[in-house]
Amino acid sequence: MSEESCKGCSARAEARGLYRMLGAGSTVEAVRELIVVPARTERVLRAYARAYPEEAHSIEGILGFRRAVGREFERLVREGVPVAELPKAEDAGRDTIRRAFVNVQA
Repeated sequence: MSEESCKGCSARAEARGLYRMLGAGSTVEAVRELIVVPARTERVLRAYARAYPEEAHSIEGILGFRRAVGREFERLVREGVPVAELPKAEDAGRDTIRRAFVNVQA
């Protein structure tokens, strides 16, 4: 897992999807809260990674992915990209999100 992708979804695609939420009435701050891993949670994950080194790579990859999503989201906000001008989500990314949602529901 790389910092720029996670389970077939790129950080750029996720940031764009979250950025679109601004067009539906979400605030920038509310979306930032969806992106960031809370400090306490990150500390717990890092402690777990130290205790179970075989999991460290995955945990670091996920944390890096969240940071990459945050950087891309902040770039979109800073540049003031109109939501309507963003390209549509890639079908592969939508399928990945659907599968993840179905797995959570099960």
